[in-house]
Amino acid sequence: MKMESKEILSIYGKMPDKDLLPECAVDFVYGKESSCEGWEKTYSMDVLNTSISADEIVGMVKNAVEFAKDKKCSDQGIKILFYGCSGSGKSQFAKYIANEIHRKIFSRYASDILSKWVGGSERNLSEAFGIAEKTGDVLLFDELDSFLTSREDVYAWQRSNVNEFLNQIEKFRGILICTSNLPDVMDKAMLRRFHIMVEFKPLKKEGISAMLKNYFNQLDFSGRQIERIASFESATPGDFSILHSRMRFMKKDFMTVDYITGELCRMQEDKCNGKRKIGF
Repeated sequence: MKMESKEILSIYGKMPDKDLLPECAVDFVYGKESSCEGWEKTYSMDVLNTSISADEIVGMVKNAVEFAKDKKCSDQGIKILFYGCSGSGKSQFAKYIANEIHRKIFSRYASDILSKWVGGSERNLSEAFGIAEKTGDVLLFDELDSFLTSREDVYAWQRSNVNEFLNQIEKFRGILICTSNLPDVMDKAMLRRFHIMVEFKPLKKEGISAMLKNYFNQLDFSGRQIERIASFESATPGDFSILHSRMRFMKKDFMTVDYITGELCRMQEDKCNGKRKIGF
């Protein structure tokens, strides 16, 4: 029998040990965990191209954690929005931040929030905030624009979802990180609720060089090849991850600098539809 999170919390009275929970309830209560354990040991912020430096963002979150120790302060918590092109490292950086402050991450996606029942989506939003408040986990809403958009010219139930989110974010006293590929479609009142908004931009030449060494360290790429990839101004960390995953199933003969450079450039051409720049 499927159990709702409210039922689970009412039964246990607190966040239960994972071993005590029904298997179907673990993901909802504790969030979905990354399948790649130990990634934080090799993760580097240096490749990111963000409107606010990655070090500064981590520092602000750490300050918010220290600030929250003052129980007399009513304005606790920090709300952050990461936005930018797909594959630019937004979600992975959120996980890195959680690791840096020794917190678990509680991830919610559109499939976890949207419900076919009247009031179901609002309840799921409320429960997500409530669980993160109880556990102290970093609450991550991934691709927020996929289930919360502007209240203009939408159905009443969609406006209700945004209203519920606004109510919850106002009183939330924890660490909230949201990611979005399309911030322009989101409600302006919602955007004003974030303390920090960070744009994730395509990689610079230094980032491309670092990603090539990270994924294809047995090969030596020339400056000209790096320049060729960088000229599109659209390469992201996700492009390298996708190509590397695909090449695991290919013959080793294909593992050449020319092939990898060509494939990365082809990916940029597909992404840009023949244009040299990508943006919002």
